[in-house]
Amino acid sequence: MRSIIIVSILIFSFLSTVAQKKMSNGHQIPVRGEIRVLLIFAEVDYSADNCPDRLGEPEITKTNNWGVDEHGVTQIPAGADSLFDHKSSGRKFPQGYITDLYYQASLGKYILLGDYYPEVVVVPCSTLARGPGAHANAVIQELNKIADTTVCTKNGYMLKDFDLWDWDPFQTGTPKMQGQDHKIDIFYIVWRNNHYMGRRKMGPYGCNGGFGLVGCRTKGLKDMTGGVSCASSFNSCSNSQGCIQITLAEFMHGPFGGNHWHSARGRGVHTFMAVPHSYSITGQSHSTMQFVCGWDRWILEWEHEDKNQDDSIYISVGNTKLGETPSDISIESHPNGATFILRDFVRTGDAVRIKLPYLEAPVKNQYIWLENRRMDTRYDKYYQEECADNADGKYRFGTPGIYAYIQVGKDVKEGNNIYSASPKHPNGLASWLFPLSGEGNYDFRYRYDLIQEPLGSWYCGNWNNKNIPIDKSRSIPNPFTGHSDLYQVINSDSSDKIYDNDRLQSGLSEVVYDGKCNNELEEGSVCHNYNRSGDFEDAYCFANGTYELSLNTNPAAVPVYTLRADYNGKR
Repeated sequence: MRSIIIVSILIFSFLSTVAQKKMSNGHQIPVRGEIRVLLIFAEVDYSADNCPDRLGEPEITKTNNWGVDEHGVTQIPAGADSLFDHKSSGRKFPQGYITDLYYQASLGKYILLGDYYPEVVVVPCSTLARGPGAHANAVIQELNKIADTTVCTKNGYMLKDFDLWDWDPFQTGTPKMQGQDHKIDIFYIVWRNNHYMGRRKMGPYGCNGGFGLVGCRTKGLKDMTGGVSCASSFNSCSNSQGCIQITLAEFMHGPFGGNHWHSARGRGVHTFMAVPHSYSITGQSHSTMQFVCGWDRWILEWEHEDKNQDDSIYISVGNTKLGETPSDISIESHPNGATFILRDFVRTGDAVRIKLPYLEAPVKNQYIWLENRRMDTRYDKYYQEECADNADGKYRFGTPGIYAYIQVGKDVKEGNNIYSASPKHPNGLASWLFPLSGEGNYDFRYRYDLIQEPLGSWYCGNWNNKNIPIDKSRSIPNPFTGHSDLYQVINSDSSDKIYDNDRLQSGLSEVVYDGKCNNELEEGSVCHNYNRSGDFEDAYCFANGTYELSLNTNPAAVPVYTLRADYNGKR
């Protein structure tokens, strides 16, 4: 009888652990409280003849972000001190870009600090293999050669200062506990020239790419006998802004999970026929801005301290500070309509989420989100290419107003399958946020006679891409199944696959008509406006003359088509 009781207790304990799996606990790292990141800037020495796969030095130079002293020694890249605050300062907002971003995104719930080893660590190519754990071990091997008993960072921190949590990163979605376990909580390796990022050479990853933050088992580093809990390894060899964006992109995997949590392009199997350019802290290279949206706060339960919010986003109603109602509303729950007052989303968390009708299993649930955004913080603004033809100063970072998007799936916050990448599960599939731009959806007319060739410069003109202009004067409005210019969808090689050898890009240029895009350019000429990163027409507001979203508008407030995923996960 005793053995039966013990087995029953073990089974009950296991089931209890499984039941605790929640998105708000974080995938492999904590998503609330204070945590500190250890950054290591590194480069690979390819001078030896015994490099794995016989890979030589990548065709990149020590320019722009990584300096070199008079002795030829690579220096810490520019902008390293602007990534993280190294300590809580008591200011209203932190100074470090990433520390401040997560502080504002979480409404003060998440304090993400960091500091770096003050020298570039040189790793022999012979010690490298593929994967973040292997990269961490190679760097640890070099750091362990230092005579000191510990490693001191730029601002005087010891390794123990990066051990603030005691948790098992492989128990995904479970509660994380504060404490010390003789492991570095988060170990970031930023490389100048690492080939060993995948099965192929560095080329497909470019200067900004690599491995996201994941749980690792490594050898010990000095007095951190347990090694590292989570590590990320990526190349960053362009400018300081590129370093910020790739650091954010790879960090995202720690709170959320694998590639199916990329909300704007990136690797992964996507939800829609056209990959959207949306915004979220899960955004990748094709995001309009890497900043928080209502879905982010809802799924991680980052609520405003003035709101009585247990498991849902709430919005303000009327003019009273604490007047609020659940935002998980539907047409059925408000048959006579309702009036909502939305304060600035970034500062208050106010948002509306409306469940769309007429969707039945196995089709995933869809929801319209509405957010009032001022576009006036250093994060709450569209990316802006300085030399874009339409960068005339008027609402160049996006117009203050209501921003709308549709969420498809990704609505299960607790349970065994919340991190599953299977298309049949609600949280599977990437690029699940479908922007509803106030400028409307169209079947675009593309001008093959005005194809723009690369100009040899990434930062201006065609941004070094062969691209095709949109001619909006000849495009056909399609409010139900069309796309706005926030989507890249073109089949340039006439195959039966949209993303098969299609080298042309859209969303970088359009044809000028009626002074649209840039009234200083001649009618019929090409305006290089980078509108796929967002423009002033996306918001619903009086300034744009678009202040209605309904069944009768373009776009229409209806469920959107997605790629089909059957029970076996085939598409």
